[in-house]
Amino acid sequence: MKEIALLPAETPEAVHEAFAKELGFPAHCGKNLDALHDCLGEIAEPTRVTLYDLGGWRSRLGVEFCRSLARVLAAVSRENPAFRAAWSLLPAP
Repeated sequence: MKEIALLPAETPEAVHEAFAKELGFPAHCGKNLDALHDCLGEIAEPTRVTLYDLGGWRSRLGVEFCRSLARVLAAVSRENPAFRAAWSLLPAP
């Protein structure tokens, strides 16, 4: 299983760039949550993404964006058996 650790991003655009870089999204993948949902849904290799430092994500991006991101990650986790995501309160190892 591919394990990806993501640290808090500074902007929503940086969130999309981090996912794209770590998961090798194609260039046509947009930088919005709908596009993120679509690109994560296409992952075939078993992959687990852990988003570390939940407090940092919330303080940088706001609670509403984090809730929206969490809904996308949860939906993809239900829809794509190869993808799993988790939030962690801990800093990255």
